[in-house]
Amino acid sequence: MSDITGERKLIQSEEVAYAAAVSSGTGSRIGSVLNFHTMSQHQKMSWKFNGKYGRSTSAQTGVDGSVFIMRDCIIIGFAMSNLVNGTSGSTEIDIIRFQSSGSGTTIFGTRPQISTAGGNNVFMSAWYDPNEVLENPSGTLLPSYTSMLLNKGDMLTFNFVQRMAGAQDLTVELTTRLRWFFMSTYGGGTVFTDSVVFVDVAAGGTGVLYSVPTGDYYAELSVYSLYAISLITGGTGLDVFIEADNGSGGYARKAVADFSHSSGLAATNYTYIGLTYKLLPGERIIVQNGYAVGTARVRGQVNLFTPST
Repeated sequence: MSDITGERKLIQSEEVAYAAAVSSGTGSRIGSVLNFHTMSQHQKMSWKFNGKYGRSTSAQTGVDGSVFIMRDCIIIGFAMSNLVNGTSGSTEIDIIRFQSSGSGTTIFGTRPQISTAGGNNVFMSAWYDPNEVLENPSGTLLPSYTSMLLNKGDMLTFNFVQRMAGAQDLTVELTTRLRWFFMSTYGGGTVFTDSVVFVDVAAGGTGVLYSVPTGDYYAELSVYSLYAISLITGGTGLDVFIEADNGSGGYARKAVADFSHSSGLAATNYTYIGLTYKLLPGERIIVQNGYAVGTARVRGQVNLFTPST
């Protein structure tokens, strides 16, 4: 099955009047509206530093208070701007995720930066569902992530790792969307894992990113990044598939890849995938590296659970 395209559409009164026929067209419009609102829902978290935040170039932790995560969500966008250029150096920031009181960990694999090479009124932004770099000019470095999933009860804080001397007017913004509540389809249940998974696949090879155990197990898997361990280029590119247990000791693959990347990637560079899978018992995610050379790492995060009885 495939999703109905989300669009803003109006339902006519005649369609839902007493004794009116229920048509497939009405159902399609209702589905379009529901999907439009589902995919448009988002929340923004902003850290704003108006004025000369670059009076000091040194690091600073816990700046501008905390942000609390009250629902399970996934990061779907990032933006950062600096309006008045500094005289030297770079502004590098970090966002720390606390899953309990005490100590936290960074959400970034590569931290975002803006340097003086960017000039005045410089900004960068990216959207991750699907992946799209919106703005990434000279002097800016977009982030990569250790995890794009945030859980209900988490707390986020903001750190300056370094600051441009004399820089002014910085804004950093995360955009999140509620995660698909796949677990709620099965009445919640017991969560066994909430962990990062990855697979390294050499050129011409195939690897299993994650496989759901057979039996009464289900999984919600977010596949969020492709990382080039070494230069990947040539060939047919990289594809991500879902496979299901065929009942005969093997697997049946969907005919069309859920994600394909064919433009190559320089060593140690990232690109974003932004897929969320709802996996049934016995299903698995396969990464096929069709590049002529290079090793690729695909990373994700999984919740494995059993449904309530």
